[in-house]
Amino acid sequence: MTAETDQALYQSVQRNYLWFTLGFFMPLFTLWGVYLLFTTRAAANGTWLQSHTDFQVRFITVVTGLLALGLIMHSWQAIGLLVFIAFWAWYLFRLARGWSALGYGEEADAGWI
Repeated sequence: MTAETDQALYQSVQRNYLWFTLGFFMPLFTLWGVYLLFTTRAAANGTWLQSHTDFQVRFITVVTGLLALGLIMHSWQAIGLLVFIAFWAWYLFRLARGWSALGYGEEADAGWI
């Protein structure tokens, strides 16, 4: 893989983090980020950026699951509010952690937290 390809891949992964961050304010951006993630994911296989695409896939999987849980529990106001607060805190923390690792040139830890 050439340096130009690696740089283009790096920028693509960075744009995905940007789309997911913008999705915090307007969820439609997250959908665009998911589309871009899955169109460029195969190109990252075998590189250090694969850990970031795996990180982003797990991020989206958990986001979807937490949103489904919130929808199921929306009738219980106190629990729904706690799930909502935990969801947004986790969302921001997780994005900051992954994007920070990318900026330092480190592989992302694909753990749950």
